[in-house]
Order: sequence, then C-alpha cells, then structure tokens
Amino acid sequence: MQGSWRALRSVGLATSVAIGGLMALSAPGYAQVAPNAPFQVDPLKYDMGPLGDWKLSGGVDGWAAGWTNSNSYTGSSGFPTHGGDVWGGVSVDNALLRVQGSKGPFGFDVWVGVPPQSPVMGYTSTNVGPNLHELGTDENPWGHQDPLFKGYVTFAPVKWLQLDAGRLSSPDGTEIGVDFMNPTVFLSDLNNMQTTTATGAEVDFINPATSGILPHYGSTLSVMIRQGYHTSGDFGELGFVGLWNLNKDGTDAIVAFGHTRLHPYRGFDRVAGFGTINSNLVGIGAFYTVGKWLFNPEVEEQWLPSNYQSDDNKSFYGNIAAQLTATYQINSQWSVSGQIQYIHEQGNKYLPNAEAYGDYLGLNVGPCGGCFGPGADMLGLQVDAAWQYRNLFVRPAVSYTHLANFIPGNAYGASGNSPDQFVAILQVGWLIGTSNVGVPAIKKAVTAKY
Repeated sequence: MQGSWRALRSVGLATSVAIGGLMALSAPGYAQVAPNAPFQVDPLKYDMGPLGDWKLSGGVDGWAAGWTNSNSYTGSSGFPTHGGDVWGGVSVDNALLRVQGSKGPFGFDVWVGVPPQSPVMGYTSTNVGPNLHELGTDENPWGHQDPLFKGYVTFAPVKWLQLDAGRLSSPDGTEIGVDFMNPTVFLSDLNNMQTTTATGAEVDFINPATSGILPHYGSTLSVMIRQGYHTSGDFGELGFVGLWNLNKDGTDAIVAFGHTRLHPYRGFDRVAGFGTINSNLVGIGAFYTVGKWLFNPEVEEQWLPSNYQSDDNKSFYGNIAAQLTATYQINSQWSVSGQIQYIHEQGNKYLPNAEAYGDYLGLNVGPCGGCFGPGADMLGLQVDAAWQYRNLFVRPAVSYTHLANFIPGNAYGASGNSPDQFVAILQVGWLIGTSNVGVPAIKKAVTAKY
C-alpha cells in the first residue's frame, strides 16, 4: 500500500462524553485510554479562566524492529531484500499532543501531531502500510494528509444528551490506534480493517449510573454519520456504538459497535479499497477484570453487500475475526500482555474482482507479496512486557503470524509463498503529563508522644 492508501488507524469506541465528566458512564473512557492500557499518566491541567478547564496529554514513541521472511524490495537505500531476515531500522511512529477543554455545556477534544503509524500484526511488506521499515523512506512513506488526527466540539444541553461534530473517532472496535494507549505494541488486524477517524456528526444518549440496562451502572448509545475511510465529501457511513457498564468505576463493560455504508462509494480519495470501505461491519467486545488480570475479547463480522458487486462476479465476500487480549499487572511499573487473533476471509477468491471485493486483510491493494489476498486466513500471536518510570516507558515484544489458504505470491518471503513470519520489536516512549510511577513513597518520621 504505497502512499495514498494508508489507513488511518481506527480508534475504537467513538463517543466523547468523557469531556462532560461522565467517563465512568460512557464509551470515551475506552476511546481515549483503554482500561487495560499499561502506562498511567495524569494529564496536565490548566484553569483558562473564561475559556474553561483544559487538559494536556499525549506522547511520543519510536521503535526498532527485525523480522523473518521479508518480501523482496529495493528502495532508495540501494540494499535489496531477498526474503530473509531484515532489520527495519529505527522509526518514530507516534507523536501526538491532545488538548481537551470544557466550559459549561461546551467542550472540545483535539489530537494533533504525527498521526498514528502504530505497527499492525503481519504488516511488514513494503506493499502495505504502515509497515516496520523506517517511517518516511521509500519502504514506508508518509500516508497522512494533515497533522489533525481527531478534533471535534461537543455540546451537552442536558445530562442525557450530547452532540459532537468534527473529525470523530471510529465507532468500531475496542482497541485504540495509538499504540502507547494499548496493552500491546501491535494493533490487531481487526482494528486495521475497521473504519477510520472521519469528519462527521454524532449524537450520544447517556443513561446515568442509577439507570441503564445491564445492570444499572450506566450505559451510552452513540449514532453518527461520517466520511468513513476518508471518503472525501461523502457522508455515506452510518455508525453506532453502545456501551453497558458492569461495575461502578466503568472498568468492566460490554461494547457493541458497527457501521453500514448507505450507498456505494466508487471514488479514489480513500484509505482502503472498494470492498473494505463499502462493507458493513458489526461486532461485540468486552473488558473484564479478575484480580490483577484484565481480559479484552472482541469478535466481528464484515461483509460486502451483493448489490454493490458486479453482476458477473457476485459472491459472499466478508470476514469473521476475533481477538483476545489478556494483561497481567505485576506491579505499578511492570505488566505483561498477550494477544491471539484469528481472521477468516470468505468468498470466491478466483473471480476476477476478488482482490477488490474480498482482500480485507490487505485492504484490497493486491495482488502482491505481503498483501495476503482474498480467501486468506491469518493466525496471529504476540507477547509484550511493559515497564514504566515516571513518564518514560520501554516495551519489548515478539509476534508470530501464520497464513493459510492464500493465493500464491501474496504471503511472505521473496516469492510470497512463505506462510510464517516472526517479528521482534523494542519500543521506547515518553508520555506528556504527571506520573509518580516507580518513585518510592516518602515516609514521614514518626515522633513518639509523651
């Protein structure tokens, strides 16, 4: 995926009610920082007088990575790869500044900087992006039009209703596109196939903690109309996300999400191919805590309506995908996370339009090495260890990807026929805010009374 078709990562759970102080009741607690995020930093807070209360947060991170069974490529570096082990160099993949503000019923939330280029499971080929080569090179060129990742204004006229407008979060999924806000370095391919941040309008309906459906700890429902997958000028995507809290602090919850395309979009100003951007998606996920463990399961189905396909190439093109992420918090500084994912693509992969309709894993950019192709299955495993001291964090990770049922030439290696790939990565970053993680508590001297 060279240049223009580089997906802006989905940021799951779109609603922004957290600005109104209802984080424990609503999706934004997860949309902004997942409850299983390994790094904890409080935002900087400012009293801006007549402009209200503002918060400043964000961070920057980079990584170095190496992997096996690289696809062949020769870029400006002049050093060709031949399907063996590859050192991808050092790259900065996220540098974001987030500013939130609120004054009475009004609020805003803006994320600016280097839009997320977070690593994706299985994405190492120069034909897809973002990949693990150094960002900004021929192997991994920049893929974003402007520095605004997300930015929207909010208006809450009453406690149970909020209106949002601007570049909104994605309604899909439970992961976040900014990797240092996730428990794992690599985003799952579920996140990668989901719709993107996009310009649009949103309505949030809020049930307080004294009511709700399951089991009276508060719930939200958000409905939005958007330019999903950055279909410029076309507000043809209708999305929804519903959240039901399972405890008072909102750390345990059930999430339902999805989107549908109201009409087919055939333009080329987009960040994925025809089949991906015109498909419907529905999914469900959860967060559940057991002692020091936090579990995050998610499953989704995505499919292209048959009436969007040409008459001579009709098939059921879709994918069913699932992931399970588990995080164990050893102490305030250390945590360990693991994720398993499985994606099964459906449809006749030998029809002439199969690449355009059914290659969800590769966002319909093939055929090419490392693009996976229609009808492919992917199994992905990753293990991460995270360490934090104040605002500094370090996170090594290893991953394994196995492909099956792929069309020859679309997998890994010089010929595109190798089904397996291992990746090792080391991530280092700095977060904006205040944190005492890793700092010993100061004990006060005890004076005996006489």
